[in-house]
Amino acid sequence: ARLLAQAAAQALITSELEQRVITDAQTLAFNRGYLFPCLDREMETAKARSSALSVLLMDIDHFKRINDSLDHQAGDILLSTLSSRLHRHIKRTDFIAHLGGDEFAVVLRTARQHLDVASIAERLLQVVRQPLLIGDSTISITASIGLSCFPEHASDAVGLMKHSDLAMYHAKQLGRNQFQMYTRDLEEAFINRTVIQKDLAGAITGNQLHLVYQPQICLGANSFLRLEALLRWQHPVLGLVSPAVFIPVAEESG
Repeated sequence: ARLLAQAAAQALITSELEQRVITDAQTLAFNRGYLFPCLDREMETAKARSSALSVLLMDIDHFKRINDSLDHQAGDILLSTLSSRLHRHIKRTDFIAHLGGDEFAVVLRTARQHLDVASIAERLLQVVRQPLLIGDSTISITASIGLSCFPEHASDAVGLMKHSDLAMYHAKQLGRNQFQMYTRDLEEAFINRTVIQKDLAGAITGNQLHLVYQPQICLGANSFLRLEALLRWQHPVLGLVSPAVFIPVAEESG
């Protein structure tokens, strides 16, 4: 009996240690280190069963403002409270991982159609929008979510997470507080944007930027009023790049 009790106690300690290794202490969700190997295993299972698997990548909008306006402790409480809420609104067969900072991944094992995944994403956005009481402060937040599905969008965990991240970034670009599903067009747009941002850094030193001047005329008096100076970029490969393309990249990238 004593040996059985010792074995049971040792098994409990081992289980607790294993749980600590795979769990994020702050949010009690799985951690990043556990997510990727687990996701690979889940994808193998889904492949064997000819079933689907989806990943929702969630990022809290303007989380830095919360830390700046309150404090980091309030931000930590917000993350743990939000994690508890999210866990209550997913199925037991699905799971949540905290990737660090204000980013969560939700792995859906049961949603089979895009419509199912979209419905879950919308429900989780509503959960996030519910006000949070932290100390004496009531905080309202929103989130941006990116979705991707196996096997349609990727064949491994890294690809699936990357595509969810691209979709989430697109949701932020469109104004935040929403979800977006990954499409191949998103990846092409991201690649083009990356090229523009990289090449823009050398555009000044390479004398690729120049001004054109648009006169403004008073038709009644037939007189010249002023000139509007407009920036143009003559790319050595892409040709004349529209300001509508490179100005937003310049503003966002600094």
